[in-house]
Amino acid sequence: MPLLRVLRRILVTLRDHLDRWLHPRRQALARKRLGEIAPSSVLFVCLGNVCRSPYAERSMSARVDGQITIRSAGFIGPDRSPPDDALRAALHRGLDHSDHRSRTLTAEMLASADAVFVFDRYNRKRLSGMNGAAMNRVFWLGDFDPEWDGKRAILDPWGKSTEEFARIFQRIDRCVDGAMAVISSAP
Repeated sequence: MPLLRVLRRILVTLRDHLDRWLHPRRQALARKRLGEIAPSSVLFVCLGNVCRSPYAERSMSARVDGQITIRSAGFIGPDRSPPDDALRAALHRGLDHSDHRSRTLTAEMLASADAVFVFDRYNRKRLSGMNGAAMNRVFWLGDFDPEWDGKRAILDPWGKSTEEFARIFQRIDRCVDGAMAVISSAP
């Protein structure tokens, strides 16, 4: 068992180094693709639609003044509220999403979105198996981070502290700013 842990740790370290090395190229490609799409509708997708995606939805909505349709959804059942730690961290960053209730992702939501942002490998894998998921419109939100945070994925803060939510939300804001720089300059 210890050998498996060592091997797993080595693989994770190698993947992290590869991600660091590839980040500038992935960022350039993501910016180019998003600019070509010039989306008028955006969808953020995470596992439960109570932590990352609703915050990203509100963060981008606060930056666009209704010019773009922005939604969020997840893979787990509807009508759940964000956790209290998420609400506190968001309020500290000036966003109130206490009225948010989770939505379950549908093929229709995917088909109507010009750009779909995911947060991690699991989100992308689940999307690839859904009808209506045009993977050329799917972006890793972390690819738009102007700063390298050590991982391509934006980790799920579910069950974590308010401070961890604040750290994740700060990164989401940086990524949303990066995506908005592309969207606002697109023809």
